Amino acid sequence: MHIAIVGRGSSSRLTPTQAPGWQVWAMPWCPPGRVDRYFDIHARRHRQRYGGHGYEGYLAGLPNLTMLHDPLPHAALYPLAAVRAQVGPGVLTSSVAYMLAAAILDRPAVIGLYGVEMVTTDEYRRQRPAIHYLLGLAHGVGIGVHLPPGCRLFQPAPDYGA
Repeated sequence: MHIAIVGRGSSSRLTPTQAPGWQVWAMPWCPPGRVDRYFDIHARRHRQRYGGHGYEGYLAGLPNLTMLHDPLPHAALYPLAAVRAQVGPGVLTSSVAYMLAAAILDRPAVIGLYGVEMVTTDEYRRQRPAIHYLLGLAHGVGIGVHLPPGCRLFQPAPDYGA
C-alpha cells in the first residue's frame, strides 16, 4: 500500500488518484478528485468559526472521515494516543502533520506528499520542521518517501541577513 497525502499546493495536480495501490488522504477543503480518507483535526468551535455552520453539514456528507475533536457520529476518531507514542511530542503542528503521523502508524510501503510545499507564511515556517521530522521518521522505519517534481518542501530558507 502507498499513501498520498494531499494539500492545496500546485503539485496536488500530480496526485496518483488513478494509480493502483495508492490511497489518497486529504483535508475536506482540498479534495483532489478521488479521496479514500478525509481528515479534519479542528475542534467544533474552529470548524464553525472558519467554515460556518454549513461546514458541519458538508463534513457529515464525507465518507471515511477521521476527526480529532468533537467527531461527528459517522467519523472515526483519530488515534491520538497511538500516534503520540509513535512520533513523540511537539510534532503535531498542522493537519498535514496529523495525517503524516497517522500514515506512519499504518506502515505503508511509500508515503507521497502532493500539494504540500509550506513555503509562504509564518504559519508554515512553524509547521515545516515537524513535516521534515516526520518524513525522516518515516524513512527511518523503512517507509519510502516520495515528493513530486517541483515540490518545494525542502527548499532552503534564505540565508540569515541576506
